[in-house]
Amino acid sequence: MKAIIWSIQGLESISQKEIKEITKKESKVLYPGRIIVEDISEKELAELTVEGRSFLRTGEYLNNTTFAKKEEILSIIKNTEFKFKGSFALRCERKGEHEFNSQEIEHEAGDIVGEKTKQKVDLEEPQYTILLDIQDNNCTLMIDWCGKVLSKRDYRIKINNTAINPCFAYCLIRIAEWNPKEALLDPFTKTGEIPIEAALYATEKLVHQESIEKFLFQKFYLYKPVEKIKEKELKITAIDSLQNNLRNAEINARLANIQKQINFRRVEMDWMDIKVEENAIDKIITFPPFPTNQFPEQNAAKLYREFFYQAAYILKPNGKMIIVTPKKESILIQAKQYKFKQTKEVIAKLPGREFSILTLEKTK
Repeated sequence: MKAIIWSIQGLESISQKEIKEITKKESKVLYPGRIIVEDISEKELAELTVEGRSFLRTGEYLNNTTFAKKEEILSIIKNTEFKFKGSFALRCERKGEHEFNSQEIEHEAGDIVGEKTKQKVDLEEPQYTILLDIQDNNCTLMIDWCGKVLSKRDYRIKINNTAINPCFAYCLIRIAEWNPKEALLDPFTKTGEIPIEAALYATEKLVHQESIEKFLFQKFYLYKPVEKIKEKELKITAIDSLQNNLRNAEINARLANIQKQINFRRVEMDWMDIKVEENAIDKIITFPPFPTNQFPEQNAAKLYREFFYQAAYILKPNGKMIIVTPKKESILIQAKQYKFKQTKEVIAKLPGREFSILTLEKTK
């Protein structure tokens, strides 16, 4: 069978690397945010679902098309071979402007699947969930193996409106090419997603350990992973100036059973050089505050100026910074002032916003 993997748009290469690491299989991008894996077994798809860290959703690929009218979507459903045997429900995930709504297409598509398969519709506890994934003019038909968006980590009960998507946080770690032997710092830790994902990655702990039995695929393919935890002493430091943020981050880390691998510290930005030794950090990975109506541009510039002053002191000469921001101009101005150069930029798209992921290094 074929698998379809949802990834963050712009970060498909990270998900493809992870697919190769877990299954040893190559993959291809179907369209932005959607990846196809050919000739995959049920066991391998279960492994991807359970072990993946950058994936937003996984499932069995059935068909796809580009469309201009609703009738073209219904046509591919009529021409799709369905092999499942058991009760089903059809759901629609839709983004974009269309002449139809999600409820309408669910009803019509569900009738077609029911007529073709002669299987029972069960909207409450279906054995199989057919997902109609409509993104602008792209439509993919799949069997959902998750039942939830995989960025909803088990540990993440303390969040706020400045928190970062955990899948996104993991991708930043891979972009930084962080080695677990290196000293890692997040100086704007908020609710702790970056240090927690780094620690989980380094120790190979599963990010969905508590919800494995609730994944939809368990209704038709029983799978229990063998977790191989690697206990390591890590040099991960999570810093924030707000005690409430730090407390929330520690709670999340405790729920992830990873709190012992992270050093949580409340430090004001202008005290960083007192609390952290000179040239002590290999990688800084962070999502700093960005200018808004509540946080004016001049305030952001002042914060960035202090941040880069401190980073120049604590980062090793060959160290690297990964900064994610929707507004890069002020960051780059202050980076240049403190002799940091941009060596790479990746653009990632999350719902409602586009982000620049900047790689910065000291000028030699």
